[in-house]
Amino acid sequence: MHHSINSICRLLEDGADGKQLEREVFSFSCRIASDIFSQVLKLIDEVLLGRKDKDLTVVGFREKTVEMLFGRLTVRRRLYKDKAGSYRFLLDEALGWAKQQRISPTLAEATTTLATYMPFRRVAEVIGQLLPTSVSHMSIYNHFLKVADIQDLEDEARTRALFEDGVIETADAKKCELQLFHCTDQYTRRRYKHRDQQLIS
Repeated sequence: MHHSINSICRLLEDGADGKQLEREVFSFSCRIASDIFSQVLKLIDEVLLGRKDKDLTVVGFREKTVEMLFGRLTVRRRLYKDKAGSYRFLLDEALGWAKQQRISPTLAEATTTLATYMPFRRVAEVIGQLLPTSVSHMSIYNHFLKVADIQDLEDEARTRALFEDGVIETADAKKCELQLFHCTDQYTRRRYKHRDQQLIS
């Protein structure tokens, strides 16, 4: 690490400006983060091995490449098989990674937020400018659709709870009786009565 820091400092002697120095330091930091994260995942995979159910058998290792905030990371993790013949990756399940997921949850959340303000191609360009990783606009688009579908289902559930059961969900996830309908109905009646009076006059 000391050698790498010295190499970065020598960039100034080679005529590098503040922008180049900033990018080089950031890139160096991302490489360190990638190494640390790899070691953390390796340790978690070992812990999961010791805690696995008895009916799970390790059949080998498989690699998975994921785009992270600090760059592209290839993870080598254990593949398990249960008595029913189904295969599982305990590490993926612990991290919340879907089977075909190639973007980390944090990066996916960032791209989804950006996609509400700009086209998917532009999102991919911005991510490429800010982070040492590359995400295609189609990957962003596909993830955005999944998030939108989930949001639609949640909205439908809240709507049914509101209009069919007469309840609303508060911020702390507690449900209370909806008392707004009566006030809203009275306000609506007064509003339309006033409008009709104006039209008549």
